[in-house]
Amino acid sequence: MNIHSVVEEVSYLAPYILMTGSLLQPEQAFLVIDKKIINEVMNFEDIPFILTSAYFVFNIKYPVGCNNFYSFLEILLFQFPTKKASISAFTHVSVFLI
Repeated sequence: MNIHSVVEEVSYLAPYILMTGSLLQPEQAFLVIDKKIINEVMNFEDIPFILTSAYFVFNIKYPVGCNNFYSFLEILLFQFPTKKASISAFTHVSVFLI
Protein backbone atom coordinates (compact mmCIF):
# COMPACT_ATOMS: atom_id res chain seq x y z
CA MET A 1 0.00 0.00 0.00
CA ASN A 2 1.34 3.40 -0.99
CA ILE A 3 0.54 5.80 1.86
CA HIS A 4 1.06 8.91 -0.30
CA SER A 5 -1.51 7.78 -2.88
CA VAL A 6 -4.05 7.12 -0.10
CA VAL A 7 -3.44 10.61 1.31
CA GLU A 8 -3.97 12.16 -2.14
CA GLU A 9 -7.32 10.37 -2.56
CA VAL A 10 -8.77 11.66 0.73
CA SER A 11 -10.54 15.00 0.28
CA TYR A 12 -10.52 15.84 4.02
CA LEU A 13 -8.22 18.82 4.60
CA ALA A 14 -8.44 19.15 8.39
CA PRO A 15 -5.93 17.26 10.57
CA TYR A 16 -6.54 13.53 10.82
CA ILE A 17 -4.68 10.36 11.73
CA LEU A 18 -4.05 7.77 9.03
CA MET A 19 -3.30 4.30 10.35
CA THR A 20 -2.03 1.17 8.61
CA GLY A 21 -2.67 -2.37 9.77
CA SER A 22 -5.91 -3.28 11.49
CA LEU A 23 -7.91 -1.71 14.30
CA LEU A 24 -6.72 -4.37 16.75
CA GLN A 25 -3.15 -4.52 15.42
CA PRO A 26 -2.15 -1.09 14.11
CA GLU A 27 1.25 -0.92 12.45
CA GLN A 28 1.87 2.75 11.71
CA ALA A 29 0.09 6.05 12.26
CA PHE A 30 0.61 9.39 10.54
CA LEU A 31 -0.63 12.93 11.18
CA VAL A 32 -2.02 14.24 7.89
CA ILE A 33 -3.03 17.85 7.19
CA ASP A 34 -4.13 19.27 3.85
CA LYS A 35 -3.11 16.12 1.95
CA LYS A 36 0.40 16.21 3.43
CA ILE A 37 1.94 13.72 5.84
CA ILE A 38 3.27 15.92 8.62
CA ASN A 39 4.82 13.29 10.86
CA GLU A 40 4.71 9.64 11.84
CA VAL A 41 3.12 9.03 15.22
CA MET A 42 5.46 6.82 17.22
CA ASN A 43 3.25 6.18 20.27
CA PHE A 44 -0.38 5.38 19.60
CA GLU A 45 -1.27 6.60 23.09
CA ASP A 46 -0.26 10.11 21.98
CA ILE A 47 -2.77 10.30 19.11
CA PRO A 48 -5.45 12.39 20.93
CA PHE A 49 -2.78 14.85 22.13
CA ILE A 50 -1.11 15.10 18.70
CA LEU A 51 -4.39 15.53 16.83
CA THR A 52 -5.68 18.22 19.20
CA SER A 53 -2.31 19.99 19.23
CA ALA A 54 -2.24 20.12 15.42
CA TYR A 55 -5.23 22.46 15.43
CA PHE A 56 -3.38 24.86 17.74
CA VAL A 57 0.02 24.66 16.04
CA PHE A 58 -1.35 25.18 12.52
CA ASN A 59 -4.11 27.62 13.64
CA ILE A 60 -6.93 25.53 12.16
CA LYS A 61 -10.56 25.80 13.28
CA TYR A 62 -12.24 22.64 14.48
CA PRO A 63 -14.57 20.98 11.96
CA VAL A 64 -18.23 21.99 12.19
CA GLY A 65 -19.98 19.77 14.71
CA CYS A 66 -16.76 18.77 16.49
CA ASN A 67 -16.26 21.77 18.80
CA ASN A 68 -17.58 20.03 21.90
CA PHE A 69 -15.47 16.93 21.25
CA TYR A 70 -12.25 18.89 20.82
CA SER A 71 -13.11 21.22 23.70
CA PHE A 72 -13.54 18.13 25.86
CA LEU A 73 -10.09 16.91 24.76
CA GLU A 74 -8.62 20.35 25.54
CA ILE A 75 -9.89 20.11 29.11
CA LEU A 76 -8.94 16.45 29.49
CA LEU A 77 -5.46 16.63 27.94
CA PHE A 78 -4.34 20.19 28.67
CA GLN A 79 -6.31 20.55 31.92
CA PHE A 80 -7.65 24.01 31.27
CA PRO A 81 -11.06 25.25 30.17
CA THR A 82 -11.17 27.34 27.01
CA LYS A 83 -13.43 30.09 25.76
CA LYS A 84 -14.96 27.62 23.31
CA ALA A 85 -15.95 25.16 26.01
CA SER A 86 -18.58 25.48 28.67
CA ILE A 87 -19.16 23.11 31.55
CA SER A 88 -22.78 22.59 30.49
CA ALA A 89 -21.58 21.22 27.15
CA PHE A 90 -20.15 18.21 28.95
CA THR A 91 -23.02 17.25 31.21
CA HIS A 92 -24.16 14.57 28.75
CA VAL A 93 -20.74 13.18 27.80
CA SER A 94 -19.93 9.65 28.90
CA VAL A 95 -16.40 8.35 28.91
CA PHE A 96 -15.69 4.66 28.97
CA LEU A 97 -12.17 3.51 29.77
CA ILE A 98 -11.30 -0.10 29.21
